[in-house]
Amino acid sequence: MTNQAQGIIVTNFFGALHFFLTIYILAPYLAQFMNDTSVGLVFSAGALLSFAGFLSLPQVLRRISLKHFALLLSFIQLGTLTALLFSPSINLIVVLVIVLSALPALIGYAFDIFLEQVTKSEGSTGNVRGLFIAISSIALVISPLAIGYILGDTNAYEKIFALAAATLLPFIILIFTLIKGGTNRELETLSFRKTLKCLLHSKDVMLGASAHLVMLLFFSWVAIYIPLYLHTELGIVWSDLGWVFSIMLLPYVFLELPIGIMADRWFGEREIMMIGFTIMGLSLAMISFITVPAITLFLISILVLTRVGGAMAEITTETYFFKHVDGNDLNSIGLFRMLRPLGALAGPLIGSFALIFVSLQSVFIVLGGICLLGVPLAFFIKDTR
Repeated sequence: MTNQAQGIIVTNFFGALHFFLTIYILAPYLAQFMNDTSVGLVFSAGALLSFAGFLSLPQVLRRISLKHFALLLSFIQLGTLTALLFSPSINLIVVLVIVLSALPALIGYAFDIFLEQVTKSEGSTGNVRGLFIAISSIALVISPLAIGYILGDTNAYEKIFALAAATLLPFIILIFTLIKGGTNRELETLSFRKTLKCLLHSKDVMLGASAHLVMLLFFSWVAIYIPLYLHTELGIVWSDLGWVFSIMLLPYVFLELPIGIMADRWFGEREIMMIGFTIMGLSLAMISFITVPAITLFLISILVLTRVGGAMAEITTETYFFKHVDGNDLNSIGLFRMLRPLGALAGPLIGSFALIFVSLQSVFIVLGGICLLGVPLAFFIKDTR
């Protein structure tokens, strides 16, 4: 692994930290001012803004480098978090949360290209990307501990916004110092016509991207509806949820790197992907059977299983796709990263629609059933081993 790849991975840790500090509290934060259905619509609006950002990428990346693009978005995030500290009006809160939830997908797009350009061998893709995701997952695990310690039995969310803003400072400094800039002239101009044509002529890439979209729907649901249900409806305090969420997220740290290596060397992605989607769908549905407003072994086990399935699906869908593209394929990488705001847009819309007919407790059965669609998608891909 090159020094540049190591620098990108270290820098991304702090970007991930600011994101994970906020993602699990935003839904309960908004629920103080609106109902559950409206909360989902705010997240969908953020995803729509992110999607619009992807559409503007060709014009933006003709004028500035990827490094300056990432820095610009980081400064906007810093300003947004700072504004949330001053108890703004509800209308301004909605706007700020929309912006805050929209930009991470675009920042992630820039770091995907950074990493893909310095990954020299396709045979090491699973190893490098597994480490990239695993280091980010350390931020994912420690964030709930910080949230639980800081919030305790309160809802003083402005303290978390302040901490998230503070983590952006080393992120910005490391982008300046560790990541090379340059222009994007060597990158192909983003063309959705060419990308769609490419996807339509590649069944495996289409199936892999579709499976990744199902996984992203899962990510949007667990970030919104699990905290809403456990904290807002069941009343479990953050001091308890903090350490439980940290345990829940450990599979991302301990599973993704070895799974990426196994996919490179022995198994390929298909079988692991199928098992991951099965575990993900069934365990998500089981959340509907958590009814006791207390921390139990059943609750912890179910939450951990959701992330075991999520970790298996994430690293295999990511590795499968990036084995089929290279760092200069801006079309495919751009469209693949557009799946993130698309999943973030469709997920809350599906959840809000489902909540018209079922309760928040029962919605997990519906959402878990949708996750199982990833199993046949994975079954029909052509394995890389």
